[in-house]
Amino acid sequence: MPKNDHYNKEWVPGQLALSLMGHDKGRVYVVLQSEGERLYVADGMRRTLERPKLKSFKHVQKIPISLERLLENVQMGSLTDGDIKKAIKTYKLMMKDQEE
Repeated sequence: MPKNDHYNKEWVPGQLALSLMGHDKGRVYVVLQSEGERLYVADGMRRTLERPKLKSFKHVQKIPISLERLLENVQMGSLTDGDIKKAIKTYKLMMKDQEE
């Protein structure tokens, strides 16, 4: 199986990802699509749907949390920057609650 196909199957649009490298290290993104060994990601603020960031698979880590509403919006093609911001905020609040 070609390496690119393997990577494309592992990353799902609507999945959360954490940046591990670069000036945006530590920033949470939503995966919009995968292309080769790279992902298009957005955070709804600095990186919007109109201007997503291209990140290497090597420079991001999957966040193993499924936010159903976000996935539904991606599948229906109705994802907005507001949806992305809300999903990231929800994730950060969940992490904060786990720390306490």
